[in-house]
Amino acid sequence: MGLVMNKRGWIRMLEATIAIMLVSGVLITVYSKQISQPDSNDFVYGMQKKILMDISSRSDLRLLVLRGGEGDLQDLALFINQSVPSSYGYSLKVCNLGDSCELQGATAIENFREDTDVFVEETIVSAVVSEGNGGQVYNPKKVRLFVWEAR
Repeated sequence: MGLVMNKRGWIRMLEATIAIMLVSGVLITVYSKQISQPDSNDFVYGMQKKILMDISSRSDLRLLVLRGGEGDLQDLALFINQSVPSSYGYSLKVCNLGDSCELQGATAIENFREDTDVFVEETIVSAVVSEGNGGQVYNPKKVRLFVWEAR
């Protein structure tokens, strides 16, 4: 009789061990799926903020924005190319404060696929007031950076 009772005890211990292993396996699987996918939104916004912070804080880049010539914008694009990974596309727009800075042409929003996320950040760049045309000139610019995942 004692031998039969002893077998039941081992079977219950085995059942409990298997149950614990199953629950642990499910918890580990669920937890690993939650932490394995970094949020690309945070990455893109952080990258945009860093680029725009550099543009607004470095005097050479501010000068390129304020002059706003075609060559100046190409120099800004070279700077941005160093910071944006090749898996992302971008467009930089420099506008006056009252103007709307929208994507146009080949990079217009309507040309993107329906599931494409376009991230937009902007900053204002201004400089010391200068003398011109008989008075003081103050001409701040709005710099808007559009970034999307290239597929």
